[in-house]
Amino acid sequence: MATEYDERRIAQLRAVFADPASNVPEFTRTALYGGHRRDTGIVTLLEPHTPSETVRLLKSAIVQSLDAGCEPTLEQSQGDHEMGIDASLYYHFRVEVVGVRVFVKAAFDEYRGEAEVVVVSVKRDDQAWS
Repeated sequence: MATEYDERRIAQLRAVFADPASNVPEFTRTALYGGHRRDTGIVTLLEPHTPSETVRLLKSAIVQSLDAGCEPTLEQSQGDHEMGIDASLYYHFRVEVVGVRVFVKAAFDEYRGEAEVVVVSVKRDDQAWS
């Protein structure tokens, strides 16, 4: 996968994750609570912290990662015109949050010049980091 080098986009991502509003960025239910597996969902992974605290901790870890010069990986989904699926841009972050290493997938949309980010999933990250 490619790494994002565009400083403007990295700054947009940082601004979204640094926003103190509780609903910025948006988190899907799966990103918050996971699914049927216990290694998914930021609330599940960071028990006993409250849901709002887990979001704050994750956002802070991503901002710290970006400030340290870590560049997220980039996933470009081509979409499917016949199926009515739009092309999408996703960013992947690998960060540590209160001792738990997580893999975060976030959808990115540059709508009218303002970045909109939706955290799609959060999973325990068991991959070896470099």
